[in-house]
Amino acid sequence: MGNQSILMPAAERVLVACVTISAGATQPGYLNPQNNYNNIIGGFYLHHLSAHLKGALPIGGHILYKDGHVDWRKFPVMTPRTIGGSVFWW
Repeated sequence: MGNQSILMPAAERVLVACVTISAGATQPGYLNPQNNYNNIIGGFYLHHLSAHLKGALPIGGHILYKDGHVDWRKFPVMTPRTIGGSVFWW
């Protein structure tokens, strides 16, 4: 009884997303200049940057779902999905 699983339809499960990455996860991301989207220090000798930048901010990204369809998600509705170090949004 303590553990319940939530089944989501394949059409709602994200499989792959464009790289929208930041140093900092202050929300909403599109209003906070303290988040850095174009000079992220990671596990490679070159610094990383987010896809689909307009100036210093991402405008959105493609999302591939488990049922095979792809949608465009605007950045203002993305949320940070990881914590610590580099933060990934989708």
